[in-house]
Amino acid sequence: MNKAIGVQLLGFGAASIGLGCLVYFLARPLALPTLIAGLAGGTLCLVAGIRAVLGVTRKTLPLLSLIPLTIVLVSQAVMTWGAGTPEIPARRSASLVVCLLLALSYLMLMRVAYAGSSYVGNASRPANGGGKTTPPASASAVKEAAGKP
Repeated sequence: MNKAIGVQLLGFGAASIGLGCLVYFLARPLALPTLIAGLAGGTLCLVAGIRAVLGVTRKTLPLLSLIPLTIVLVSQAVMTWGAGTPEIPARRSASLVVCLLLALSYLMLMRVAYAGSSYVGNASRPANGGGKTTPPASASAVKEAAGKP
């Protein structure tokens, strides 16, 4: 991880805390798990972001905080969209905010998980000179070249 991802983790942590509180204030009976997940996951992402800005390159803490957060938000998105109680006036708004938070957490999870990956060709068989590859030498050819029977 680098400092740019650390700054993104800081922004996501703050957004997660804010959106979790917003969902709780919109639909209290449905959103207590969203509030807890938003506060806990956001705080852990803030800590991971501070560590990344300070130069720690390990991805363990952000991954171990983003994976459970995403799982909880998937269940909360299903619960808020599926709850057919008309007594909660802002249920649709809360559902949209939970889905936004789910999308952001998934995107941040993918950003952290694939940080440092390179998708440039096949590096396992580099070309020699003009693009020709030489086959590997067999054990008998190596012995003959060394002069051993």
